[in-house]
Parts: sequence; structure tokens; C-alpha cells
Amino acid sequence: MEPGDVPRESDQEVGQEPDQEDARPRKQDGRPLPLDLTALLTRNYEQGLDHVTRRRILRALHGRAGKDASPGELLAGELSGDALSGIAYHAKVLRSLEMIHLARTEQVRGTIRHLYVSNVEDDRVVLSVLAQTEALDGPDRGESSEEDAA
Repeated sequence: MEPGDVPRESDQEVGQEPDQEDARPRKQDGRPLPLDLTALLTRNYEQGLDHVTRRRILRALHGRAGKDASPGELLAGELSGDALSGIAYHAKVLRSLEMIHLARTEQVRGTIRHLYVSNVEDDRVVLSVLAQTEALDGPDRGESSEEDAA
């Protein structure tokens, strides 16, 4: 917009304050957090835990007991069946929300590998939410059935 231009109604939401939030968390993956769980969380934690892939990343990092892991390692292990690009994206979101941190980087065959560690491994509220949503998230996408093993 140039100085002196008059803002149009389409340039801003009419009658809505910038900090106004919906009563229910946004559906990003078809499985939002139940309302009773969102009341326990800060805005950052709510946003971080409101996506199944982010919850699965946190569970995987917590299962490693403080050891760092890259998105590729998570894909090869706990998150097999997901797309590497999706895991990397959601890891960056969790990092921006300060739920995980970048422990170190490594040069690997011309690329940089990012290794992450959870910042919320000892947070009782986060652990409770992860435990309560595990059934909601369903089985790991990479798990095979007994028929496939036979």
C-alpha cells in the first residue's frame, strides 16, 4: 500500500480483533486435540501438539531418552511410512515453538543433517497429552500387519 491509499475491507478482517481465537483448535490433520486437553496447554504447546505428526515426533524423541535424532533417523525407525519432507517440516515447527532444540548438525554427503532433542521430555502436561492422544493418532503408519509378516 502506498502512503495516502485508503485500506479496503478485504485488506483486513472487519470487526475482528487480531488476538481473537477460535473456540476450537484448527483442524490440520483431521485429528485435532480434544477440547478438554487444550485447556491445559499454553498457546505454543497447543499449536505444537495439534498435529499427529508433531505428536509422533515428540513420542519418538522421548523414546530415545535424551539422545538426538534426525528426521531421517526417525523415518527409518519410529516414523516409518511418513514422508521425510513432512517429518523435517514438522520438526522445524516444533523447533520454532521451542518444544525441541537443534542439538547439533553434521555434514553428510554434501548435505547438512539436523539432530534434535526434546525440550519437553519432563513436562507432565505434555506427557499426559501425548499419552491421551496415542490412541487417537492410531497405529504407526509404517507398522505391518501380522498377515504381512507371514
